[in-house]
Amino acid sequence: GSNFRCARVDRSGRVHGPRCVRLPPRPAAKRVLEIMKAELKAALSSAPRVRRVSLSLKGIVDAERGISLHIGGFQGWRRIPVGPHLGRSLGLPVLIENDVRCAALGERWMGHARGVDDFVFVIVGTGIGTGIMRAGRLVRGARGLAGEYGHMVVDASDRRFRCSCGEY
Repeated sequence: GSNFRCARVDRSGRVHGPRCVRLPPRPAAKRVLEIMKAELKAALSSAPRVRRVSLSLKGIVDAERGISLHIGGFQGWRRIPVGPHLGRSLGLPVLIENDVRCAALGERWMGHARGVDDFVFVIVGTGIGTGIMRAGRLVRGARGLAGEYGHMVVDASDRRFRCSCGEY
């Protein structure tokens, strides 16, 4: 949530031309999209035959429609059509997915879960997130929220633990 990083990655997993830009604190959606667009255009300028752009976003996403539904700590970040917006600007299909689910896909592709069909990838940081792989496929759940364990209510009467999304 504090940086935007991008790079070209070839089919063998090699990373080319990594770029990183620090985001302003509590950034507004418009500014984040401008940064993304500029950095992606710069990364793509020296890349022949790029077929698509894939974005890993923190928060809750609608991967099918390319919409970032919510990112805690970002100003006015509700239902932002990141995929369609950047796709029009870049002239390429833009796929989006939740960051932890992307990490699970990465582990299956090139990491310790290579060749493993069923596993759960867990990240514990500012929040708790999981990427679930079943039969070699990413599990998103009925409403795209599978693995959002950081949003599981354990004790609704305890108001000490407030999430960045505003819920307890």
